[in-house]
Amino acid sequence: MLYQTAGQETETVTVESVRAMIDALPDAEEISADNAEEVAEQLEAIDKAKAKLSDEEIDALNFSKYMKAAAALGELSAPMLTANEPGEVSTEGELTAALANGSIPKITLMSDITISSTLTVGRTVTLDLNGCVLKMTGSGSVITIKSRGSLTIEDSNMNTSHNFNPDSDGLWVLDDNGAKTVSGGVITGGTGTQVS
Repeated sequence: MLYQTAGQETETVTVESVRAMIDALPDAEEISADNAEEVAEQLEAIDKAKAKLSDEEIDALNFSKYMKAAAALGELSAPMLTANEPGEVSTEGELTAALANGSIPKITLMSDITISSTLTVGRTVTLDLNGCVLKMTGSGSVITIKSRGSLTIEDSNMNTSHNFNPDSDGLWVLDDNGAKTVSGGVITGGTGTQVS
């Protein structure tokens, strides 16, 4: 995919280029306070590049090394990838790192976040959607709770509206031009499984 940068240069983002960025990440056990800032920048660059790919292209990528690096970064209690307060997240990498960081009791979405693999909760934490969209582009559940994990979902901003359209199965699909409106934060996507 091609896109314009501020300097009017055209860059190409492909599955292969994002795969190379993921492969360039250090292994989780190699992440330390000495390289935390560099790893944070790598994760942010991957998030930006990934946003240029289609859902099908994202599905072709393996994000396990990315997720392990983000979790290791979170365990270091490294500064979040932006100037946000601890627990305020704007990217998949920040969200994954915050979930892994046991010192953060509440995570607040500061913008819409698209994730490509299941978020795993293995501790007690609150997720504040803050009127934002948490969208899963991959398959599987959006969030899974491990044993001894506890997740509270809240929404502190019920004023934001999101539009949806029903699909052929009657399920609502996020669509900027949709005829149905939901106010407040939304979790959407994934394939999940039915709980009986």
